[in-house]
Amino acid sequence: MISPVKLIREKLLLTQGDLALRLGISRQMVWAYESGKSMPRYDVVKKLMAMAKHNDVKVNAEDFFV
Repeated sequence: MISPVKLIREKLLLTQGDLALRLGISRQMVWAYESGKSMPRYDVVKKLMAMAKHNDVKVNAEDFFV
């Protein structure tokens, strides 16, 4: 199953570095979220959900914590 972070990033045609800049985190953290090595903080999830909603990407907040 594709991670919601990767799904959002790919739908927005962003690199990991681009997404990291928009979220205020490192590219390595984006990689960790996408690979399941780490779960995003609440503030990062809020930003990702806003990006998804604004761009019609269908994800649920619960998907980030599975």
